[in-house]
Amino acid sequence: MKTPSVVLASLALLLAAFVPDVTAQVVSPIKLGRGVNFGNMLEAPHEGAWGLKADVGWFKKVKEAGFDHVRLPISWGYHTEKSPPFKIEERFFSRVETLANACLRADLKLLINCHHDPSLNEEPLADRDRFLAMWHQISDRFADLPNESVAFELLNEPHGKLGQTPATWDAMVVDAIRVVRRTNPHRTIVIGPVDYNAIGSLHKLTLPNDPLIVVTVHYYLPFDFTHQGASWVSPMKPTGVAWVPESLMIAGGWKNESWNTKIEGSESGLSVDYEAGWAGVKLRASSDVNVPQAFVIHTDRSIKLRLALVPAKRSSDDGDDPEPIFAKVIKTEAGKPIRVALPQSLPGQSFTTIYLQSQSDQPTAPFRIAALELVYDGRSQSLLSTAAEAIHHDLSRAANWGKQYKRRIYLGEFGAYQAGDLRSRVRWTASVREAAESLDLDWCYWELAAGFGIFDPQTETFHKPLVEALIP
Repeated sequence: MKTPSVVLASLALLLAAFVPDVTAQVVSPIKLGRGVNFGNMLEAPHEGAWGLKADVGWFKKVKEAGFDHVRLPISWGYHTEKSPPFKIEERFFSRVETLANACLRADLKLLINCHHDPSLNEEPLADRDRFLAMWHQISDRFADLPNESVAFELLNEPHGKLGQTPATWDAMVVDAIRVVRRTNPHRTIVIGPVDYNAIGSLHKLTLPNDPLIVVTVHYYLPFDFTHQGASWVSPMKPTGVAWVPESLMIAGGWKNESWNTKIEGSESGLSVDYEAGWAGVKLRASSDVNVPQAFVIHTDRSIKLRLALVPAKRSSDDGDDPEPIFAKVIKTEAGKPIRVALPQSLPGQSFTTIYLQSQSDQPTAPFRIAALELVYDGRSQSLLSTAAEAIHHDLSRAANWGKQYKRRIYLGEFGAYQAGDLRSRVRWTASVREAAESLDLDWCYWELAAGFGIFDPQTETFHKPLVEALIP
């Protein structure tokens, strides 16, 4: 029987065999720099269906504003025959070509992608041949565009059935790269992980041995802020959510899965409102966490809670969480941190979930958590961070993955919807941009001229505060 390392080595050799050697002339992918998405245009079922058509003059304005590249989201599937030979409409091809040439004439780099697809994410096996046929035609059509200025992105935000088994997407990537490399041996190719290009799913991505691959991720956290009032989110997120860089919130890497509980951050701590009996704070880590020696909590009033640490689900578990490895009812003291020591037998084990459950059968008055820490030998790990620190932490995970696997990371989308107050949107946008640049990530704001936009298509003027957050 082969060992796991042998199996992985065999898989790596197999993947490498599918891709030609591209190192002869080009040894590194292009650097895209600062960019903006031309969203809600060519990824609609037809251009203009979402109220926006691209203007070739906008590329020059984008360049003059200080951007380096444009990501052009394109839904080729709406313009492709449903049966072999899966021909793309010539009229649509010509339109994309016109915009691509206008972008290059404006001295901007260009990322051509395959964006929304009518069925690929839900029927990946049935649609595989159509997807590859599209890239056969796209790569042929644009093969003569300069390699130093134009990149291809295989698919925006793979998800659904396509992402349920990561190997399905990995195999599709290998097939698509093989198609592109026939006519574009030195083209930069952008590829993202499943689950909508989530940073937390980078570990699911296995790539072939091709040095001209850039890995993309998208970032819209906290989602309650960035998508407040967005009509396509169900249920719709309430508006009025501000974003302040100094506000304390749940630290990056921990996901809030609380129930019947309202949590809001402020500069003085995390406000917790148990809105029903037996409500609870539930925090889930993205990966296993070592059990600490002690747990510290500091609240502004006394409250009775059940503290529990729960290990990760295993394949043999049913739908519920496993039994906790530690559980204890505690009572906090108003304005004073309390330390809960864990049994000496536990450190060395791991867990992924923390519960702080109300011990009342009725809603309780809100209270504030000023500190929440895991204490190890000689150090402590806070479960709270400022909002700005959380962004940097999240993007650091992507940057560190890139360093580990020697891949450039591209932040292909980030943005905050127009229903949020402008000052908060500006602060959040600047913080994401600053974190990305401090980590040497190329980035592309979502998007130019629609609900997240930085540009008014009617007056053809930029929204200065947002542009200055991106291009200071």
